[in-house]
Amino acid sequence: MKSKILLFATLLSITFFIGCNNESVNVAATSNTITADETVVNAEIDATVDDLSIIAEDQFDMQKKFGSQDQRWNEKHASSLRNCHCSFDK
Repeated sequence: MKSKILLFATLLSITFFIGCNNESVNVAATSNTITADETVVNAEIDATVDDLSIIAEDQFDMQKKFGSQDQRWNEKHASSLRNCHCSFDK
């Protein structure tokens, strides 16, 4: 019985908070559509970000797999990332 009441109260609260409102629709907000040129630029940016994330993940996996101290691997394969000369252990 308690579960039925709890379910009813949940459904009633969802209906109350999702219900319609009386606010008018803002015409300026609905007219801001994305143009085809903006879509092309956004797609190019997304593709670039995806490529960079793949490169970063591959470099991380290679460092994790072989370790950053393995000199044989470092001599055979050139890294596409710069060496960090920062000292964070101070």
